[in-house]
Amino acid sequence: MGLTYAGRFVEYAEQTLKPLLMTREKTEEYHTKWMRTAVRYWKDDANRESLMRQLGQFKEEMSNQRIPFTFLIFPERNDLQHPDAYSLPREAITDMLRQLDINYCDAYGAFAAEKDVDSLFLAGDSVHYTPEGHSVIKDVLLSCGQAGIVQVSPVFHAESSQP
Repeated sequence: MGLTYAGRFVEYAEQTLKPLLMTREKTEEYHTKWMRTAVRYWKDDANRESLMRQLGQFKEEMSNQRIPFTFLIFPERNDLQHPDAYSLPREAITDMLRQLDINYCDAYGAFAAEKDVDSLFLAGDSVHYTPEGHSVIKDVLLSCGQAGIVQVSPVFHAESSQP
């Protein structure tokens, strides 16, 4: 029994505690390395063809089930700060979605228009947002809803609901 708990703790420490204890520089280095890996993945023709095929199958299945869907493209800090080096994944996926005539809502422009991009992301984290970043995402979703790209459900207030 003790070994099981020890094993769980070691796994927990590796997956949860280690990233929390990394310095800001190490965390930034990790996320930048991750983005470089993503760019290399997207440069590979076989990977792009496979994803295009999977997206086509997904669209067909959703259509067969009559389930409306829209992709939300979330920006990543490295892409916002260095689009010349890191924009390939976003550009490739949006190109695929356009080719397949799949609705998508891309938050990149709204994030790029912000004066302080760093304030939209958690410290030392290039993919998770602060409350300010979530507010930008909310505005983008509302804008896509107004444009008819995303189906927005009406919000019901407690006083207007029927028992």
